[in-house]
Amino acid sequence: MPVRRARGYVPEPVSLPVAAPVPMAAFGAQEKSVFALSKGGKAYLSPHLGDLGDLRSEENYRRELAGFARMLAVAPEVIVHDMHPDYFTTRLAASIGGVKRIAVQHHHAHAAGVMAEHGLPGPVIAVAFDGTGYGTDGALWGGEFFLARYDGFERLAALRYAPLPGGEAAIREPWRMALVHLRSVYGDAVLDKSLPRPISFEGLPAEQVLAIAKRRVNSPLSSSMGRLFDAVAFMLDCGALVSYEAEAAVALEALALEATDARGAYAFEWKTGPGGYAEIDPAPVVAAIVDDLAKGRELTAIAAAFHRGVAGLVVDLAAELSKARGCADVVLSGGVFQNRLLCECVMERAQGSPLRFHQHGIVPPNDGGIAFGQLVVGAARLLKGSEDFNG
Repeated sequence: MPVRRARGYVPEPVSLPVAAPVPMAAFGAQEKSVFALSKGGKAYLSPHLGDLGDLRSEENYRRELAGFARMLAVAPEVIVHDMHPDYFTTRLAASIGGVKRIAVQHHHAHAAGVMAEHGLPGPVIAVAFDGTGYGTDGALWGGEFFLARYDGFERLAALRYAPLPGGEAAIREPWRMALVHLRSVYGDAVLDKSLPRPISFEGLPAEQVLAIAKRRVNSPLSSSMGRLFDAVAFMLDCGALVSYEAEAAVALEALALEATDARGAYAFEWKTGPGGYAEIDPAPVVAAIVDDLAKGRELTAIAAAFHRGVAGLVVDLAAELSKARGCADVVLSGGVFQNRLLCECVMERAQGSPLRFHQHGIVPPNDGGIAFGQLVVGAARLLKGSEDFNG
């Protein structure tokens, strides 16, 4: 599974399952930035350009885009971009005149990329687990199950929304998400509860953070599985702060890989409501972890049981949704699926299942693969005659 397409892979083209009727450009996401151009039924992906958070990286993105277009002799007539209104790539797309623009939901692009790699006509059950992606309801998604086609999707299930207290600060400080998830179990008096070691908010501004989460001040709602990994990592003494993206999740996987206790898996619960949408509740998993800590269970064993629990959620809920929707193909995408242990647990759990699980092998599961998926969705919508673009 590629994490980044670099030397030796760029600019090797990737076949599009749906030939674009006109030259197109897909601008990708904000982080792990990669753009893509279409030409002759192929997608040409740029090298990894990094995160677009400052003027220098944005100027480099513009130069690379112009250079790629000259090299391929492509003049895009349609630009595909992420739905997030504050991404540099979204603002760049809006600044370009004389083209049509198509906005594609972040996780739909993830799913379409896997479908395209494997030539799956759809519909499929798509599982998209990552940090954050702008949802159609304005919340930050990241723990989703879809019924996906190239030209559209239906959201079937997701982790229950939780606030991100402090916004991006909750990404840099995993203890904030641990506090939020513990509150879902123990209520607003969570800080008065005697929690087992190594859970401790001593020396942290926990009361203030709890207050802003309760009042929803600078605390956008999120269904992110990546943030749940962060919360569990803090609970298992993997650190209160991170210095690079996914550091907490990497530490949690490393802890799980040391486990000699292979017993059991924590169980998520979900409840299907009107319209068939299922809300996944992580609270039982958080409560079970606290109970095991109180019993003195090894941290490595708890970390491993958490990974097996997430794998069980993927396989069991996908099976339920697959049966209800009549499709046996399941695609996995998003940065969380860079976790090798999690992927191995999914495949182990899926043994003997009638479901067919598919992962990335050509483009990355992280946001470096978003542009490819955007091209696929954009081409499919154009051929269908969909009008959900602006220009």
